[in-house]
Amino acid sequence: ARDLVNEPAAEIYPASLADLAARRYVRKVPEDPVTGSATTWVVIGPPAASGLSGVARNLKAHEILEQLLLARNELPEAERLTHIVVMGMGEPMANLNNLLDALAIATSPKGLGISSRHVTISTVGIPSRMLELAESGRKYHLAVSLHAPEDALRTRLMPTNEKTGISTILDAAAQFLAKTGRQVTFEYILLGGINDRAQDAEQLARLLEGRRAHVNLIPFNP
Repeated sequence: ARDLVNEPAAEIYPASLADLAARRYVRKVPEDPVTGSATTWVVIGPPAASGLSGVARNLKAHEILEQLLLARNELPEAERLTHIVVMGMGEPMANLNNLLDALAIATSPKGLGISSRHVTISTVGIPSRMLELAESGRKYHLAVSLHAPEDALRTRLMPTNEKTGISTILDAAAQFLAKTGRQVTFEYILLGGINDRAQDAEQLARLLEGRRAHVNLIPFNP
């Protein structure tokens, strides 16, 4: 299974690229234990716990690319970079323009040659940016950090929900699917006694009923 322990946050940046390299932000998913081949995932940004320090600034496109190059250069000779996931406690789409510029090079045959089908951008749920991504013509995957089946609980867990609301986010997700043909993934961290009760599961099922969507249940990592 994919290593999800200590996955980095996309919006908080290291003090230096040397610091980034030392933290080895590489995720591997074994494909064949006999041959030892592996798919390598790079998650842009430092560990989520660093979110406590606040956001210093947005990375520029060349700095995002440098993270990818550093990760690629750490790989054993027999392995290659195949997937990119941009995610975190904050909002990767707050830096969407620079991110898209970087990913355009990463997915170019003259760049890193990574398939756009192997790129996922996660969002807290900013409808306008979700639609902007859809209109960009880039065929990247979109993951929405949902974490609750109704607005009151989601706002408690994610205060930004107060400005958007789940229904608006779902409408944007539906438009993203219609425009790109890409099914949206809804990320759902399981918090004991808070959002993992039977009634929460039932509400979530009703919320997404009739929608083409994938729910990624994530165990809470304290």
